[in-house]
Amino acid sequence: MMRIEDLAAPGVQKLTAYDPGYDPETIRQMLGLPRILELGSNENGYGASPAVTELLRSRDFADAIRYPDAGARKLRQAIAARWQVDPGAITLGNGSHELLVLIAETFVAPGDEVVFAQHGFAVFKLAAIASGGQPVEVPALPRSGLQPLGADPIAMTAALGPRTKLVYLANPNNPTGTWWDRATLAQFLAQVPR
Repeated sequence: MMRIEDLAAPGVQKLTAYDPGYDPETIRQMLGLPRILELGSNENGYGASPAVTELLRSRDFADAIRYPDAGARKLRQAIAARWQVDPGAITLGNGSHELLVLIAETFVAPGDEVVFAQHGFAVFKLAAIASGGQPVEVPALPRSGLQPLGADPIAMTAALGPRTKLVYLANPNNPTGTWWDRATLAQFLAQVPR
């Protein structure tokens, strides 16, 4: 009997389920702590800003029954004006996960290499695999030093090759909090094939 999973694209079939670990309440109980702040999912441990709460209370939501502008024209125009780029160059999404996957789906063909650093955002590898690309996970810097477990600029440069189609680099990196300064980033970008 055919399973629905067998119909998925080959790259999607190679993916494994994401394990987010225990929820904060379970961790709190397991460790006997009074409070846990969840940082791995970009959750705000302090709640909504009073200014945001007040703004929402003051709004008229009569139009909330309608879909918003699917092209987000006003938002794209405002972003484009702020950064002095063409509005057509702005792509919006429901968070970085969606945009990172969209980039891979758009530009990576089967066999293309996708380079990213170890201990980076998990979506980098998932997007590479799902798009049919070959993930190239570059070992991080050692735990000791100025940038513990950060992206190694020398190793990242060495990993670039003729099949490199996409490079993901989180700067600053989540979850390690490490970063490259402008000079290091510029030097690396100069080495990335165009």
